Amino acid sequence: MSVERLLTDPTVRHIVVTGEAGVGKSSLLEYVEATAWQWWRGATRADGPGGAPFGPLLPLRIAARELVGHDSIALAAGPGARALLDAEPPVPGARVLVMVDALDEVTGPEDWRQVMEVLLAAARESASGPGMERRLLLSARSLHDSAWRGLAGAGATEFRLQPFTVEQLRRFVMAHQTGGPERLLDPEVHERAAARAAEFLAYVRGNGMLDLVRLPLLAHLAVGQYFDPGGEPRVQSRRVDLYARAVAEFLGRFPQRQSPYEPHLRDRIEELLGRLRERHAREASRHAAVTVALRGFLGDLADTYLRHGTPIVGAATGLLADPADPVEPADGDPYRRRAVTALLEATGVVVDVHTAHPRFLHRTFAEYLAAEHLRDRYGTDPATWGDALSDADTRVAALFAFDRHPPDVRRAITSELAADPARVEQAASLLAEGMCDEDTRGRILELLWRRTDEQERDTAPVVRNWRGTHSSLAHLPQQQRRLHDMATDPRSVPVDRINAAGALAGHDPRGTDLLRTFAHDGSYPLDLRIAAAWYLAHIDREEGTELLARFADDAPSRHCAVAAARLADHDTAAGTSRLRALVADPRCPDVAKVDAAIALCAHDPTAGTDWLRRFAADGRFFADSRVYAADALASSAEDGDRTRTEATLLLERIARDERVDAGYRVEAAHRLARYRADAGTLLLRDFADGALHGRYGCDAAVLLAQHDHAEGTRALDAIARAAGQEPPHRLRAALELAHYEPADGEARLAALAREPGWDDGPRIRAAALLAGRNREAGLPLLRSYAVESAGEVRVVAAHALADVDREEGLRLLRELAESPEAGRSVQVRAANALGDFDPRLKDATLRRLGVDIKPGGWFST
Repeated sequence: MSVERLLTDPTVRHIVVTGEAGVGKSSLLEYVEATAWQWWRGATRADGPGGAPFGPLLPLRIAARELVGHDSIALAAGPGARALLDAEPPVPGARVLVMVDALDEVTGPEDWRQVMEVLLAAARESASGPGMERRLLLSARSLHDSAWRGLAGAGATEFRLQPFTVEQLRRFVMAHQTGGPERLLDPEVHERAAARAAEFLAYVRGNGMLDLVRLPLLAHLAVGQYFDPGGEPRVQSRRVDLYARAVAEFLGRFPQRQSPYEPHLRDRIEELLGRLRERHAREASRHAAVTVALRGFLGDLADTYLRHGTPIVGAATGLLADPADPVEPADGDPYRRRAVTALLEATGVVVDVHTAHPRFLHRTFAEYLAAEHLRDRYGTDPATWGDALSDADTRVAALFAFDRHPPDVRRAITSELAADPARVEQAASLLAEGMCDEDTRGRILELLWRRTDEQERDTAPVVRNWRGTHSSLAHLPQQQRRLHDMATDPRSVPVDRINAAGALAGHDPRGTDLLRTFAHDGSYPLDLRIAAAWYLAHIDREEGTELLARFADDAPSRHCAVAAARLADHDTAAGTSRLRALVADPRCPDVAKVDAAIALCAHDPTAGTDWLRRFAADGRFFADSRVYAADALASSAEDGDRTRTEATLLLERIARDERVDAGYRVEAAHRLARYRADAGTLLLRDFADGALHGRYGCDAAVLLAQHDHAEGTRALDAIARAAGQEPPHRLRAALELAHYEPADGEARLAALAREPGWDDGPRIRAAALLAGRNREAGLPLLRSYAVESAGEVRVVAAHALADVDREEGLRLLRELAESPEAGRSVQVRAANALGDFDPRLKDATLRRLGVDIKPGGWFST
């Protein structure tokens, strides 16, 4: 979606633009401000606001850090901006677009809370008060859940600024090489520029930095360094190298940037440079002393700015002061501030020095310059580095700082991260940036690609963000081979094949061809074909969106709303029009209608929440879809909001309705407890205490423990003791009790393993559950059943024992399979049980027993 369409869309109220560092968020806001005011200044009374590039919007841009210490945007913005905010609309429908840039640059926790309070108040009061109505356009690298919930509740929608496509990058290089797109109208100029762009793209593809230079800021740096290397090696494949070259070029031009200052000011600047050389460049050679001194000074300045948000000129003045000098009043030396600002301006990395709010050229330049300070604070603890690399707000700064460690320290930290399955994805982010040696690269890829059956039981998956992690490494030849092998292996899980093809597609045309095949393959489930088409639309927008539109138009399908929502990711108008049609289409399944309403909330919150409200209250809807709709409605609103209150009343109504299936009543009470703990837990307690029987009463007790520990464990213990309950419910209650109160739960399981009124099967199951939690208590019980029982019960016990103690359990199963005294039926069953642990051993044992093994592993006696 273009920014022009976004800002003229009447269904979008407030906007939060997020994106990676260097993707162009600040440039986008500057573009909107400059373009809009250029039109307004040239407009005549005859020009209607319909001709304005963004409609009747009057932009006001302010940096987020300028809001610190102010109670409102008007107070922070200054008199001229206050006049705009208080003015009456110059044309019908005119509104002020308040653009707040770089929320992530507000670093202090107290400052952050205060700024968010100002923004939330502005969003909620945008249509009230004097002057024109206001819309907010905010920018940030990312927003944490608490901040996002508040903004979403005030009517904000997140839009993620996309990096260049390959075609956009090609056009950027052509424009860069010709001085602008206008000159490309000349066929000869166009031909030369196209050849240079093709050369550049081939180079960055070859050295694995294509994804990196799709970020506009890095594209600008890389193109300049590639075509004008200045005697240096051509642009390298690491982000840190791009910044190192750029900073070196800026500081190398410091002498040329100094204006012909008046003598006294020139003397003051030389005095400041002398202090910096004394502090930072005592051992540097004469010709490099100024550059080394400036780098040291800018590192100190950037660190102060990033950590404390200190105004740049004030911080620089303090850093440049001589401790031996007497403290002077602010206006005691008319040349002091001028000398400081002149020196900052000549560095090239600090801009807007003559305004109220000077800033670094880009925050990432400050992070690069402050890298040594951050390196020293993080030290060598792998966990500290891993946490920083996993956070979008600190990842780029951590990458720069990590590179400042000596190679052996980097290798040691990366090796420890790579050896920890919980942190290997963090090591992968270093690998993606070219910061790992060959040995570490191999270990990281090996662990990332470890199959589930190779991992220890009950461990979290190694890769939590499959698409982000594997796609970031897809420029590596080793990774491309693995992705292609998975995508073409018919034994792989279908969703894994599609994800692998999607990661590969941006780097290898074979991935794009595979996505086309998957999207058209009718043997694949529709939801997976939709995923393949969504990936394909990133590479081939026309074909991908055409497929998504076709899937979305199949209204009777369970997944039609998912297809429409994915279509809206690439073509907002087409996707949202289908979402609006699906919520009202009687052919559309109930759950798909709710999916459509939830997706519509992202584009038209008013319409989306209205449909969710209708669905949750509609008694003709399936109960699970009503619960789904009411929960989505509650989660879309803030605590205390009227919509939240209405949604919780709908959940309570469903939970109390005896006409609704018991399972959905329990689920409604559970969802209700998330938003109104008192009402939800009261219902769950009633259900667990006998209002609902059997499985559903046990379900209620399990969920009650999540919201009220004491009441939940009491209910679980009562069910585990209740002789009238079915064995599976008593076992489940005892196991859940052991999760919250290990001693009590394990004691219950031990008692159930000897329950006199039960058959052998449930007692063995109780012993197995106990052994899974407490081997010393459970294994003796399992062994006794496996040795002392008769007939097929011994097979059941030995199989359960093998789940806990593989060696001993398999030994007992083999003995039973090879013992003629056990009987033919027991032998065959024991041999078949071996297949859950060793399929080859099973087949060999069955053949020895003379069993006819049929294709596919089935057998017949």
